[in-house]
Amino acid sequence: MQQLLVLVPDKIEDLIAVRFTKRRILARSKPALYDGRTKLKAEVIAPGLWIPTNCGKRDLIRSIGAACGVVGLTFGKDVSVNFA
Repeated sequence: MQQLLVLVPDKIEDLIAVRFTKRRILARSKPALYDGRTKLKAEVIAPGLWIPTNCGKRDLIRSIGAACGVVGLTFGKDVSVNFA
């Protein structure tokens, strides 16, 4: 996600708008990630930007795929993930 923010900083607000059932893929505050639930894990990736870390591989892949769609990249072609 940090690399996407560097590549397309003009898409930050679009990435913040992406929301799945219980979390966002990026938010300006920890409570905003999880609809006010502050006990779940999250990490600051840039000043004022948080990502959820309380998720499994499937959710992580779904989030990366959604982020790629927002910024115009193809997951699996332009962006790949290695869980080694």
